[in-house]
Amino acid sequence: MEKITILLSQGDLYNTLTFFEELIPVFSNDFDIYFIGPSTPTIQKKLRNEKIKYFGIFNKNNKKISSEISYEELSRIENFLGYPIEKIIFSDPEFYSFYVKNKNKALNEFIRIFNNINEILTKNPIYLFFTFGEDRLYNIIPYLILKRKGGKSYLVSIIPYYGITLTTDFFGSFTEQKIKFSNLEKADFEHYSRLVKQSKVYFDSDAINQIDFRKYINPLNLIRKICKIAKFNKENQRTFYSSHTNINVLKVSQQFFLKKYKTNKIKNFYKSIQKPLSENRKYIYYPLHFTEDAQILLKFPEGYNQYELIRNIAKNLPINYGLIIKEHPGYIGQYDYNQMFNLSQIPNVFLFDPFVSSKEVFNNCDIILTINSTVGFEALFFNKNVITLGKPFYNHFPGVIHIETLNDLFSILTNVEIQNCCKNDISNYLCKSTLDLLNSSIVFNYQDFYKNGNVEMLSKFIKNHINNTSSFFNY
Repeated sequence: MEKITILLSQGDLYNTLTFFEELIPVFSNDFDIYFIGPSTPTIQKKLRNEKIKYFGIFNKNNKKISSEISYEELSRIENFLGYPIEKIIFSDPEFYSFYVKNKNKALNEFIRIFNNINEILTKNPIYLFFTFGEDRLYNIIPYLILKRKGGKSYLVSIIPYYGITLTTDFFGSFTEQKIKFSNLEKADFEHYSRLVKQSKVYFDSDAINQIDFRKYINPLNLIRKICKIAKFNKENQRTFYSSHTNINVLKVSQQFFLKKYKTNKIKNFYKSIQKPLSENRKYIYYPLHFTEDAQILLKFPEGYNQYELIRNIAKNLPINYGLIIKEHPGYIGQYDYNQMFNLSQIPNVFLFDPFVSSKEVFNNCDIILTINSTVGFEALFFNKNVITLGKPFYNHFPGVIHIETLNDLFSILTNVEIQNCCKNDISNYLCKSTLDLLNSSIVFNYQDFYKNGNVEMLSKFIKNHINNTSSFFNY
């Protein structure tokens, strides 16, 4: 049987290297592989013995980049993609940094990158794209091009407390819940519900930062790790993405040396601004987001300045409502505390200790308001209604109300009938919606994403998905 051709991409540079070491050898047994991503000496060295076609197209030190902007060409590309170029660039933190420093050169480099990717997808038999990240140019541009050309793009996405699934929508809800496989283990709603309720926190900053913090309790080992990453970045500095891993290591090392000091300082700050809640008042809970994540950068860039967003939320609340806010558990200490103090001075805004779990905050609130946070999904299992500003994967779940503007917030919070109807929907339909999602996913340890057992399982999952979806071949 002839192998199916697929295009793959990763997230940041560090993950790309791990991707080649662990995932490609397994995938190449089943598929003809094309890979798109950063081009560095280290990657080129690793690819010498790999049976894949690699397209490395990013070079930030390209001296040939012109400073004269062709807005006619940019408009042509923008119309072809059907999406604002400014938003695409903003969703890629490393490229956006280049854009801020030199707008003209960045826009011309964007033209070059688009043309290269478009040429790759035009000249090669690529109709299927699988990616393990959405917030880089080499993830989002192929998605938009294939969407225009009738191909299929799939994003590997995490299901909280469970595993992973595939979705064709990089901007919103998961799409593949009608795809079921007889060889997958059937999910247990009661068991899953207990996991959601009992786990203290879903976000694991150590896993996100690619470092097992416990392995670096010895400061000398931590320093060695930093030096190793710094050396790697120096060798591969011609890409936009070489600094990403180094920044993460520095953040973890800072947490290591300053954890106790910072924790005490933060707790004292919140004690100084704490305001008592009133039994005569209702409360809506807004969990602050991890602002550098795709959930904001790609899916809701309009909410990037969350301090202003909170001020506007507070203005749209009924007089008998208060607004509870709490820092993201993976971002504690990295918010602007002058801004946080100013927010605490707004009469109907209440800041909670960030070391308290959101599941404890649920006891003090009636409704959760969020952009794309997992907290909204968790709240449904506590029988709480959820209002969303963005398009999280659970937007279609019972109990969720999506609003396009904060002007709609007042009418929803003052309509008891709507709120009661949503509560009834949670009781009647949450089980079905959850099982539809879980039964189209696989149980997967995403904190050890590239372990060998995981890689084989993922390859099998994708292959089954291709074989069970006839639309893949209708081009």
